[in-house]
Amino acid sequence: MIKSIAVGLESVDSFDAITGVAANLAIGSNASLHAIYVEDVELVKGTEIPVVPFFPMEGYIPMLPDRRAELEESFIRNETQLNSRFLKFISDTRIKGRFQILRENVNRALVDQSRTHDLLIIGKTGKADADPERVLGYHVESILRHAFSPVLLVPEKPSFGFKTLVAYDGTPGSHRALAAACEVAKSGGADVRVVAVAEPEKGAAILEDAAEYLSNHEMSLDLSARSGDSVAEILQQEAKEFEADILAMGAFGHGRIAEFFGSGETHSILGAVPCTVLICGPESI
Repeated sequence: MIKSIAVGLESVDSFDAITGVAANLAIGSNASLHAIYVEDVELVKGTEIPVVPFFPMEGYIPMLPDRRAELEESFIRNETQLNSRFLKFISDTRIKGRFQILRENVNRALVDQSRTHDLLIIGKTGKADADPERVLGYHVESILRHAFSPVLLVPEKPSFGFKTLVAYDGTPGSHRALAAACEVAKSGGADVRVVAVAEPEKGAAILEDAAEYLSNHEMSLDLSARSGDSVAEILQQEAKEFEADILAMGAFGHGRIAEFFGSGETHSILGAVPCTVLICGPESI
């Protein structure tokens, strides 16, 4: 049951997308929202990096001009804008919520918040660590590896429904993804489809546990066993055919689907599927 949702906010640019998804879940689950803005101490340390790639043998070490004041001003500007918008947002939606500012390492701060909340919602690619060659930002991937709760990754232009496709391979991570997907889908009275990527006879066996779980939670049975060489391509096709709002999957574990996470194929899944992604990493419960 989803009763407490942590929401990582970084900038006003991603505010509407992230809070829109969070609002739908909070209203459907009668959950509270805890919005967090983190003043990243690693950025502060970055203002003290030497300007040359080597240290001189004598004399002073050249340093970058002091950007500390500029950075502090940007923190205050973001905090003021986000706090103002979030307070108006919870007033308009009548959702119970609070806004908190933390000064810490971003990864550590959000992972710590995942210990005490049922779900963590963040943007798919952090603005501060975006890399055009990477589907996931460095901060985001680190958070996924260590978060204790499921993590909902929100793209720039999400759909705001709850129709969920679950990538299932029978591993603990994929089962946690199935359980989380059911909770999310129930929030909006939406359907869940479970797809197993395996040889036909193995796929049918894998889906037996998923079918029983869905039945026990009074969810309709929509199961699909698919075979093929490319897990990424199959999941992309399934997400498109099902018109999924959310793709749920385990990560950083063992199994046909989980083993691709962190590889080029999994990044191609996350890059090609435009929907929100629900990830259950190895630490999530």
